[in-house]
Amino acid sequence: MPGKPAAGQRFPAITKVVHTRALAQYSLPRYSGFQVMVNAFVVINPVSGSLSDGKTFRTMLSQRLDDARWRYSIHETQENDDLSAVVRDACERGVTLVIVAGGDGTVGEVVNGMVGTTVPLGLVPVGTGNLFARAVGVPLRWEEALALIIGEHRVIGVDSMYAAGRHCILNISTGISSSSIYDTPRKDKRRFGILAYVWRVVGHIFGFKSYRFDLLLDGYLRTVDATELFVSNGTMVEDLPNLLGPQPTYCDGRIDVYVVNGRSVYDYLVIILRTIFRRPARDEKFIHFSVFKRMTITAHRKSRLVQGDGEVISTTPVEIEVVPAAVRIIVPDRE
Repeated sequence: MPGKPAAGQRFPAITKVVHTRALAQYSLPRYSGFQVMVNAFVVINPVSGSLSDGKTFRTMLSQRLDDARWRYSIHETQENDDLSAVVRDACERGVTLVIVAGGDGTVGEVVNGMVGTTVPLGLVPVGTGNLFARAVGVPLRWEEALALIIGEHRVIGVDSMYAAGRHCILNISTGISSSSIYDTPRKDKRRFGILAYVWRVVGHIFGFKSYRFDLLLDGYLRTVDATELFVSNGTMVEDLPNLLGPQPTYCDGRIDVYVVNGRSVYDYLVIILRTIFRRPARDEKFIHFSVFKRMTITAHRKSRLVQGDGEVISTTPVEIEVVPAAVRIIVPDRE
């Protein structure tokens, strides 16, 4: 498994540092002959969901980096890119900052190239859902997100979940969600975005069977029946109206396991309402566990599909390891 970033190492262009657990607070300075020049590697997905014109976006982004008098290079993603390898190579060449302009899929590939480095990652959310940016509090307007990167901000150490040879920063699941993702054609993802998944999720709710799983949670074995096993890097529905978060739960060295066993639309409605209003479950239709080191999901009788951050990555059995402070993310300074 790739290494973990060392805590406490300074970013070359730091002007102010306040260390907590894997956290630094600083601003990237404007050009000065007495300061180290920022050397940024910028990844742009030109076909991201919210970009109407990738070429114009690149021009405007370049102008803002020129105004900051930064040194930078731009890589536009292509269909058969090994983006993780491209980013890893850039980090090994000595860039001091990586910026990714894309959706959650692009962010995930970039993160997999950065685990084991101390290089900070700046998010410019231009995808369809931008779930990770929402979860960690990055502005959703690209102009504001880039201004955050250039201006004063914090850097937090975000945990990852290592499974099937890759790091996931949002979620890993099996059941309705993984089957829905598998059944959604790529052309529908591009055309309808997250709605393409929602349509298939609704379709699977009707008649989706419950399956039996063994969960090995930090050495403790639990057998459950579930239509959905959802493992989240951060907590869910605790920071409404945001579904994911709050931000500190992505940096707490634990993952949250949600066991859902709904058999009908009514069951799911009850589960949602109980979750929103913090009502304890009276049965085993919804169970929550916390895991701090590792867990294994094993399906009885038949192997099940497993998705990670929106892509099918494996089948059961699957082992998931918690990797604390796996990647350093630029977020707003709210202190």
